[in-house]
Amino acid sequence: MPSTKLFKETVCLRIERDPAFRLALLQEALFALCMGDIPLGKTMLQDLLNQNWH
Repeated sequence: MPSTKLFKETVCLRIERDPAFRLALLQEALFALCMGDIPLGKTMLQDLLNQNWH
């Protein structure tokens, strides 16, 4: 089931505001990649990299 736009916006806002959440998301993305779940890992990394942090 695809994520809704509201959910993605919420995740993106939290990525911008919460460094601990960013780190946890990065760790989960790397874990997914290491476990062979390439599509999930790539999606998580894209969410992280598409942010405009200040």
